[in-house]
Amino acid sequence: MTVQASSPFGPLTEITPSSIVAVTPALITLREADGRIQPVQLTTSAQIQGPAGRVVGASRLRTNMRVVVYRQANGPATIVQVEGLGG
Repeated sequence: MTVQASSPFGPLTEITPSSIVAVTPALITLREADGRIQPVQLTTSAQIQGPAGRVVGASRLRTNMRVVVYRQANGPATIVQVEGLGG
């Protein structure tokens, strides 16, 4: 499920809970709740929020992590919040 809403990040922000199926330094591929596969670019300054809100490097992202991705419309992700493992 993707939610689109106005927010401090811009006029239209997509918030997408998903599981990571593939990851590179600049791109993550997500499986959304409806089964859709979605490639999402990461901005060079994307914040990766790990447990307890700690900011970690994108190199810590792994397949099968449950994440929530924040981005403007169909733009690159600005925040990836790690929710846990499994999918």
